[in-house]
Amino acid sequence: MPPPTVTTATPQAPEIAHQSAFFRDFLRLAGGFWLRGPRRWYARFWTAAMALLCAGQVALAIRLNLWSADLFDALERRSMDRFVTQIEIFALIVAGAVLANALHMVARRRVNLAWREWLTQRVVGDWMLDARHYQVAQIPGDHDNPDGRIAEDIRIATEYAVDLAHTLLYATLLLVSFIGVLWSLSGWVEVFGVAVPGHMVVLSVGFAALGSVVAFLLGRPLVRATDHRQTREADFRFGLVRARETAEPIALARGEGRERQRIATLFDGIGPTWAAQTQGLARLTGFSAGYIALAPVFPILVATP
Repeated sequence: MPPPTVTTATPQAPEIAHQSAFFRDFLRLAGGFWLRGPRRWYARFWTAAMALLCAGQVALAIRLNLWSADLFDALERRSMDRFVTQIEIFALIVAGAVLANALHMVARRRVNLAWREWLTQRVVGDWMLDARHYQVAQIPGDHDNPDGRIAEDIRIATEYAVDLAHTLLYATLLLVSFIGVLWSLSGWVEVFGVAVPGHMVVLSVGFAALGSVVAFLLGRPLVRATDHRQTREADFRFGLVRARETAEPIALARGEGRERQRIATLFDGIGPTWAAQTQGLARLTGFSAGYIALAPVFPILVATP
């Protein structure tokens, strides 16, 4: 008999496996829509439109930053002609921002709806294949409400995924665009007798990284709390639907009191999950408020010496 094989798992192995499983699940939810779905060209067109409009939003942000410098230069020179010119340029920037943001909203919502429609049809098809929807109901024990999951979770997953992708793209383009400007403005600074170029770039990246790590740690428990709350909300909605569908037996059996108690018990289950979500939101909101307040002051405090 061959000796048993012993495998040694490193502490990072579970985390890596979890991340790879997450990306595999995400590709299952999204890959077919953009790669093989019947409306893949529709999805690709509006996705490309979103990317182009996002680039336009970044370009407008850069132009607004340059406009601020030009405006203060005109005020410093006390030039009325330059001031009027900057007002006209500002009007064009505002018009461009309004148009870009409105069109981006249209593109994002069209991608959201198309992806949600495709994913809903797929999940409903799997759920009702070979009478699975009936078989699941016959299994003893509590079950997550598939109807609520299909209606709510798919909507949240698609909307948040598209919003997150846009935010990441926008932030990346801003980083690439402004890092050169910040590097040139930073100049050189001596640290323990060593000349360091672009010190503001290093400090800004470190400030952003630290804030991201803290926000991630504070927001991570919020994911589980939100999931638990959605489950209890779905249970409550399902209890109300069940009371409506079984209205006649309840009335004949005079079971209104018991039914009210059952519904009240379902609603009471929302309270702890709501409190847990509130605590997570309070921690994250408090940190975000402090972080946002410190962001414009931090570079001044660092650069002043």
